[in-house]
Amino acid sequence: MISLSDSRAQLLAPKYATFYRQSDVGSSIITEVDPIRHQETRKLLAPCFSAPALKAQTSIVVKYVDQLVDQIKKKGKIERGMNMTQWFMWTAFDIIMDLSFGESLRIVDEGS
Repeated sequence: MISLSDSRAQLLAPKYATFYRQSDVGSSIITEVDPIRHQETRKLLAPCFSAPALKAQTSIVVKYVDQLVDQIKKKGKIERGMNMTQWFMWTAFDIIMDLSFGESLRIVDEGS
């Protein structure tokens, strides 16, 4: 049995080009059907997802989780409650913006 992470898996089950080339934005690591180009892109991105790189970003994620917990403490006791789906989405947006662009939308911290 071959794992999906095994490079030979693409040769046994190649991506269906017609499906993946429907986008008008070009190829990406997910939609690239050429195994060689996919592997080249993956090698470029791999350092970003190494254990040390992910560990270095932990403090950013923890900061926003702490802000969410603070907001739950402040607003969680109100009669109408909190829309947690919305709060989780706002937290995710703040985290993604900070990790991607180095800036937060400050949605969780400002509470709206």
